[in-house]
Amino acid sequence: VVERAERNLGEKFFEEHTGGFWGIVSTRPYMRAKQRLGELLAEAGELEGAVGVYERMLELNPNDNQGIRYPLLGLYLATNQPASASRLMSRYPGEEKFMGSFAWGRVLERWLSGEWEEAKAALARARKVNPFAERYLSGARELPREAPACYRPGEESEAQLCARELARAWQSHPDFREWLQARR
Repeated sequence: VVERAERNLGEKFFEEHTGGFWGIVSTRPYMRAKQRLGELLAEAGELEGAVGVYERMLELNPNDNQGIRYPLLGLYLATNQPASASRLMSRYPGEEKFMGSFAWGRVLERWLSGEWEEAKAALARARKVNPFAERYLSGARELPREAPACYRPGEESEAQLCARELARAWQSHPDFREWLQARR
């Protein structure tokens, strides 16, 4: 579906509209299909492929109306790319002050970068942004089968979404989970 849409839209269309794709209503089915492709690649363990899809989506739509930055952050962290994770978070300044995924992602990003004191400070901040996420991320609480239909920042519903977006990253780094559990 994605390849066919790309052929139908054509290279010139992409050249002319990169950076403002979501603003063109006719591109939204393509962008949704591309998002689903990234999700399927990640589910199949093709993490680098999913990263490429999501990075391209952010080129097409830097405002990220679809929230692609959150699963992309988790994939960067899962694939040991803390510098890419840091660059991504800096593109959306201030989000780690109110979004659980960025706050908790920063903890792992600092830890992967070997910045232990900064990781501890980020942990203290993340606990304030969303205190419920730690239970899921540390493995102390199991995620419900279904993701919440909506969420509220700082609440349990956001914690569940945060944990889903960062799950692969946490699972990829069992030493980090031990570090986190030792700081309860």
